[in-house]
Amino acid sequence: MKKPKIGNHLNKKTINDLINVLLPNDGEFLVFLITDYIRTTTERVRILKDALAESDSEKILFTSHAHSGTSGIIGAHQMQLVCHEIEVKVKNDRTADINDLIQSLNKIALETEKDLHHIIRYIKKSKSDS
Repeated sequence: MKKPKIGNHLNKKTINDLINVLLPNDGEFLVFLITDYIRTTTERVRILKDALAESDSEKILFTSHAHSGTSGIIGAHQMQLVCHEIEVKVKNDRTADINDLIQSLNKIALETEKDLHHIIRYIKKSKSDS
């Protein structure tokens, strides 16, 4: 089977590594990981928006840090970069810039979700073909 189409919001090496390691033996788990990441992303973007409205820098820092790590593991490199940038802004007390970053994160989350759904379809097709 040919390689999956990996969108611009994903790290090709990480996605290919996940597919190569997990697909042969545990494709269902890989689908679960990706689906859970999508759900968690939606929650965390909402949490970041709420924390910003509440001026809760600690919650913004914790949430962006946690999601940066999760994004790196799943291969969502654009999400990881923006989350890291939010972290840096909070640590440097530059919270005025965070609103635009969270809006950008929301847009990137939607694009990343589309890219990840392509991967899920690839995984499911691969499993049904084998």
